[in-house]
Amino acid sequence: TTASKSAFITGTSVLWVPFMAMALFRTRLEGRTLLSGCAGLAGLFLLVMEHGWTAFWAEGVVRGDALTLVCAAWVAVHLLLTKQYSANHDTWVLTAVQLTVVAVLSLGSSFVWGEERSFAYSAETYGAIVFLGLVATAFNFWALTFAQRFTTAQRTAVILLFEPVFAVGAAWMVLGEMLGMLQWMGVALILGGVFVLEARTKRDSC
Repeated sequence: TTASKSAFITGTSVLWVPFMAMALFRTRLEGRTLLSGCAGLAGLFLLVMEHGWTAFWAEGVVRGDALTLVCAAWVAVHLLLTKQYSANHDTWVLTAVQLTVVAVLSLGSSFVWGEERSFAYSAETYGAIVFLGLVATAFNFWALTFAQRFTTAQRTAVILLFEPVFAVGAAWMVLGEMLGMLQWMGVALILGGVFVLEARTKRDSC
């Protein structure tokens, strides 16, 4: 898949949150939430059509799109569980536990897939590893865990939609990626579903 499509599919986690909350915590699913979810799924369908209707049905769903969609669902679960436990536990401890689990599972996966391990990397690669490990992972996990003490999982998911916006901009500037007309329509439907959810959240908080 492309960086742009992957970013927007990941952004659908905002639509997954209320459905996951219903499954995990038995919360009520309202009609407006269902409508926003349908809009998001319709947008997702348009988004993953790389070369139009004919090519989509001939080639099927791109593997990267399907994997990213699964990732988005688990992001929603993570947001809900972080909200559930962040208020009653130390932020540093929760962050350490999350990073340790990710590290152990990643190391185990590298053995399962037979990845070759080497330390003969360039200084640029080590710089990228340090940045991704400390800034993009450790700091982000800590900030998210701390911030969710003071807001809802749904609002957190809405804020995280800035990520695909920045990713599409970066993909356009760095990689020269462009979205087609159908894909932009899909983006509009996804964001429309997000705005419907945010409107419901604001109404309920009044």
